[in-house]
Amino acid sequence: MKFYADALIDYLSAKLRPWNGLIIGFVTGAGGVLALAFAVGLILGVSRISAFMPFIVAYCASHGGYKVWGKSATELKYRRRLQCGITGIATGLVAYITQYQIDQHFFGMFTPFLMLVLFLAIGLFMGLVGGWLKEASQKP
Repeated sequence: MKFYADALIDYLSAKLRPWNGLIIGFVTGAGGVLALAFAVGLILGVSRISAFMPFIVAYCASHGGYKVWGKSATELKYRRRLQCGITGIATGLVAYITQYQIDQHFFGMFTPFLMLVLFLAIGLFMGLVGGWLKEASQKP
């Protein structure tokens, strides 16, 4: 059974090589949003998550963009920037879904559409900033 799992991992790593940076950045951003929202909910209370969520999105999107720039297989800057932006937008979307579920489950209310726009804008901007920070730190 271990042989089949190793063969599957080798096959997927060969096929998904161009998307490796994007996948790692998305997992980093989305996992960070979920972990930090959980930590804020435990420490400060569930009602404080909506106040901290823009900062959580900013941090996780910049970290995801930083990871994308470092792990991307492509050498073209515009493709790396595009991947950083996609990672930031996906992080903002995960944050909105998390906030929507928290508001529905605990408070019985709908999350405003403006928060989706806010999270997407913060995620896009900070994903690009994270890529820019990695690019600036790599220069000699």
